[in-house]
Amino acid sequence: MLYENPADNASLAELGKTIGASTRTLSRLFRDELGMTFYEWRTQLRVHHALVLLADGHDTTRTAYACGWANPSSFIAAFTDIIGTTPGRYRTGRQTTISARLKSGLRDVE
Repeated sequence: MLYENPADNASLAELGKTIGASTRTLSRLFRDELGMTFYEWRTQLRVHHALVLLADGHDTTRTAYACGWANPSSFIAAFTDIIGTTPGRYRTGRQTTISARLKSGLRDVE
């Protein structure tokens, strides 16, 4: 459900009701199976979705809201913690890398 809509802010308890499992059971499963909490997992899912949107050229603000953050600042902080650079630098660096590869490829053809 969250993969299809990463901006969904449903709590673990709300999601548990949907599938018929208790919060405690789901929390234990996340720790045992993934080695992280549900909220850590959801943050990683959202950052993954953000990487796709940024690669498609979306700006930081639009990406933040599309991935479920309440504001761009909290998105930037979470993204930077996981990826190691800001979303803007990631997008700019990615565009620079793509441009360099294209230029390199064109030289190879000539």
